[in-house]
Amino acid sequence: MATINNGDNKRYRGLIISIALFLSLIGALLVFTFYTSSLLERNTVLIDQTNQVANSAQSVIKDLFDLDSSYGEDTSSPHIQRVLERLEQNTALINNTLTAIGEGGTITDDADGKTYKLPSVSGSAQENVQAANEQWQLLEPRIETYLKDADNVLVDSSDDLTQAVEQAKTSSLLMNESLDDLTNEVFDDAERQANTIRLIQALGVVAIF
Repeated sequence: MATINNGDNKRYRGLIISIALFLSLIGALLVFTFYTSSLLERNTVLIDQTNQVANSAQSVIKDLFDLDSSYGEDTSSPHIQRVLERLEQNTALINNTLTAIGEGGTITDDADGKTYKLPSVSGSAQENVQAANEQWQLLEPRIETYLKDADNVLVDSSDDLTQAVEQAKTSSLLMNESLDDLTNEVFDDAERQANTIRLIQALGVVAIF
């Protein structure tokens, strides 16, 4: 009887170990999938924010040219007020977003109000952020100088506007180039992560079976 009990105990022990290993593999796969999915979400948000900066930069350029061609129009007109307000909003958005992208900070999506943590960028991606930010630092002060008295009819702000427009002609092209390169870098990184997830999941399924 003792021999039979020892055999049963060994079988039960082997079964328990097998179940524990099975559950451990499933748990490890779930943790890994959750972690990598979080990384993919961050990269998706980063791509979205990069595109948003590029679109906002294009809007800034368009508004500056609009204001330049409309100079002399009543500054209290709905058209001028709307363009000035949009220019101010996009300027603030670019400032905040470029800082968050460069430092891997948090960003709030205007569409759903949710706060997202951006991943830290390094290597060539960080270089692209710095290149875009350098051009923005050349353009942004000129925009702010113009906006300070843009709707004051007693102040001639034509020179400030001209300087902002001239700087925009150069900075906008270089900013868009850097932001496009950054988007491609992040997209390639996200694709590599997705491939890694699929590989680990496939190996995990094989191990489980």
